[in-house]
Amino acid sequence: MSALAEELAAGRTNEPLMRVYLVRHGETQENRDGIIQGHKNTVLNETGQEQARIVGERFRETKIDILYTSDLTRARSTAEAILAHHPEVRAEEYKEIRERGFGDLEGTIYGPNTKLVMASDPTIEPNASFNSRIVGWWNERILGHALSKAKDNGPMTVVVTTHGGVIRTLAAFIKAEGEPSWIQSYRWFLFGNYFNVLLVFVPLSAFAHYLHWDVSLRFSFSFLAIMPLAKLLGDSTEQMSARLGQTLAGLLNASFGNAVEIIVGIAALLQDELRIVQTSMLGSILSNILLVLGCSFVAGGLKRLESHFKATAAQASSSLMTLACITLVIPAAYQSARGESDGNEGLLIISRGTAIILLLVYVAYIYFQLKLQDGLSDSVENGSPSAVTPQEEGEEAKMSVAAASVSLLIVTVVTSFCADYLVASIGEFAERYHVPKAFIGLILLPIVANAAEHVTSVWMAFEDKMDLTMTISVGSSIQIASFVVPLLVIVGWISGHELTLYFANFETIVLFASVLLVNTLIQDGKSNYMEGLMLVSLYLVISLACTTLFFASAHMNPG
Repeated sequence: MSALAEELAAGRTNEPLMRVYLVRHGETQENRDGIIQGHKNTVLNETGQEQARIVGERFRETKIDILYTSDLTRARSTAEAILAHHPEVRAEEYKEIRERGFGDLEGTIYGPNTKLVMASDPTIEPNASFNSRIVGWWNERILGHALSKAKDNGPMTVVVTTHGGVIRTLAAFIKAEGEPSWIQSYRWFLFGNYFNVLLVFVPLSAFAHYLHWDVSLRFSFSFLAIMPLAKLLGDSTEQMSARLGQTLAGLLNASFGNAVEIIVGIAALLQDELRIVQTSMLGSILSNILLVLGCSFVAGGLKRLESHFKATAAQASSSLMTLACITLVIPAAYQSARGESDGNEGLLIISRGTAIILLLVYVAYIYFQLKLQDGLSDSVENGSPSAVTPQEEGEEAKMSVAAASVSLLIVTVVTSFCADYLVASIGEFAERYHVPKAFIGLILLPIVANAAEHVTSVWMAFEDKMDLTMTISVGSSIQIASFVVPLLVIVGWISGHELTLYFANFETIVLFASVLLVNTLIQDGKSNYMEGLMLVSLYLVISLACTTLFFASAHMNPG
């Protein structure tokens, strides 16, 4: 039994605001026989029952305000022994503080080779996922709910009856054991990837902008500067997500998953480059669902005949992608019916109303994804190894939460400046070198925002982590179509810029055809290299058609 976190939110005073006791359950027969338990619902043996009784006696004179317990029987029995002396307190059960799930190893004897098996067994809950689950529960229940009650009602005592692995994880988190220092965090953040060599273009883009260098240098330097910044934004978001728990991680990824697109889009919107906003968003969607996903399917097919991912999540994603696509078709249909001479008033009403609806649907989608992960987690706990999520496997934190938070803020600010420099140079660059703005938005800008992400997605597919690949490619496209585009419409509404969801007929048809093909290919939860070639081929055909169309239009309308 350990008394930890006694000075939560109270400084080092004599009377802590909240005292937390972490209590390990009593012995089970499996403990005595060296059998791996994990989520196996075992019971206390006679020794364990006596240990629970002794612990209960030790808490007889202690005022207990809240008792949290794992929902597994061995932990609940220990909690009941404690509450035998506190009938006024009701135990609150949480599956989030179960022991780590050991999949197929549960019920087997721990032997000399068990650690080696654990490193490669896909049915075992990844260490990073386990740590995230435990720390997320601590942040929500202890630092959130319980601490709030303590602030309102005065000093409180909280007891948590759980398992050995859970207690070790919380002890390390509370004491910040293993937490990277600021120096270690930033050494990895700045020098842990060769991609960061492009950071040299960040100051160069600022010099080029303020010293009015040639427009080709201003455009090129800003273009290259945003690429490593996008990678750093992703790294800091990922490091924070791994430590915040599932709910907060979901919200963080929903906000910063496509931060570069949001920043570049707002910069272009405020400079009244509405065509750049529209084509860059469309280009990012097409790049993700065709080029990135296609290359990933091909990479996965290099080592295996078929790759697999969760069909339920894929179907939900394809449905939402279809909805977002249809919302872009409706304004085009409306404009065709009304004619070009009727102004934008009707389009603005439709676009702004649709944007609000899409944002609400996206919130519901995020909630559904979180609940879906909970359901799949339950399936694993009930013995279905096929439901295991191939998430990041046991990777240690590279940054502290504080360092990642500061980095996220700083990189977001720097990216906003570089995006402003880039957008400011596009008009002059396009005019001098006769490059259509639509080509820059549809083909070039998606490379800026997604280059590092593209490499990651292909590598994950090569390593047979297809669920991560789907999250990076299809999930990113859904976020752009259902969150970023509607958000930019709302920002334009507030700032007085008339951004609508009306795309040119050619672009609308291209998007609809792309979404139709992707939906057809991912419905079954399986992929192969041939499907990847189909997606890449369609992207190349679309790029060729768009390039020809945009340059032809530019020559016909040089002004």
